Amino acid sequence: MKKMNVKDVINRSVTIIYDYYNNDLRSWFDSLAENAAWYGHAIGQVLEGRQNIIDAWTSEENTLTFSLGNVAVNAVNVGTSCCEVIMTYNLSIHFPTGKVIPLFQRTHLTWTEEKTKDQNGKTVKTPKIIIADVSFPIKNHENSVYPKHFNGVLLEATNSSIYKHGNRIYLHGDKNVRYFAFLESIMYIESVKALNRCIVHAVDKTYKITESLADIEKKYPNMLLRTHIGYLVNPNYVRSIQRFKLIMSNGDELPIPEKKYTAVKRYLKELQ
Repeated sequence: MKKMNVKDVINRSVTIIYDYYNNDLRSWFDSLAENAAWYGHAIGQVLEGRQNIIDAWTSEENTLTFSLGNVAVNAVNVGTSCCEVIMTYNLSIHFPTGKVIPLFQRTHLTWTEEKTKDQNGKTVKTPKIIIADVSFPIKNHENSVYPKHFNGVLLEATNSSIYKHGNRIYLHGDKNVRYFAFLESIMYIESVKALNRCIVHAVDKTYKITESLADIEKKYPNMLLRTHIGYLVNPNYVRSIQRFKLIMSNGDELPIPEKKYTAVKRYLKELQ
């Protein structure tokens, strides 16, 4: 039997997160199975049944707004008709009083397939959510499965990882992780032959991806500047250009081949 389309389920999951934190609940409601269950942050915060979940959301007045950061996704097929998706992301909650709370959040969605009718009356299989579990990871500095000293402190997001607007790009990471990253968060991407990987140098962290610079350049033309065979650069993070090298905002120095130097310098000057 054919397994669920993981890429499609990932796209559906990320769309729900994007829409949800833009206060658009339609994709969330449309994706719920009739017997869906939602588990919230608090003890006993459980809702069962699609209509009960919808009623709870629509009956509550929401005065909050949100800023969503980059989304990292892990997904795996379980059998032929079930797919588990775990998303982690930075999130800022904006209260009407002006208070802002930054958090690091994890959402776990269990997808299954339901038989439905399309516009022509044909029976088709449609992905639906049967379990949604939302949690805040806690700080744990112990290298163990069970924390020896539980301090109950939530992991807070860094302000530099939160962006209200901007282009996002989709990148394949190691160990089946997918990254939906804001272009604004990326300083540069480096190709490392010894690792057979590229390394994304973002504002708040670095991470490995399996795609080549050529693949990224092809998928997202005119978004990042190819300054060298081994580098794609976000011009917004270039502090200065010196002879045959770029100085990035974090102090990193990136080489520029002599043949490219004049063209890169001209391009950066035109952006000013």
